[in-house]
Amino acid sequence: MDVMADLRTLITDLHGDTNRQFTELRGDMQQLRGDMQRQLDVTLPQFTELRGDMNRRFEALDQKGDRQFTWVVGIQVALLLGVVGAMVGAYFR
Repeated sequence: MDVMADLRTLITDLHGDTNRQFTELRGDMQQLRGDMQRQLDVTLPQFTELRGDMNRRFEALDQKGDRQFTWVVGIQVALLLGVVGAMVGAYFR
């Protein structure tokens, strides 16, 4: 019987220690979450600024790509007209 009482005491102590550790862990996690939120509040404007800068650069790159595409298509159409004109000229000779 004495062994059972000791075992019950050990289990009760273990249960108390486990609950205390989970409570400490929960507090640490809440503190970590608060620290992360404060850090995010500090860095969020920097990310927003970086995102805006990247959007401006991609828009400029997109406009440049559109201009180059227009030139390439124009050159191809001019070449096609030249080839067709040469073929028509050769046919009516």
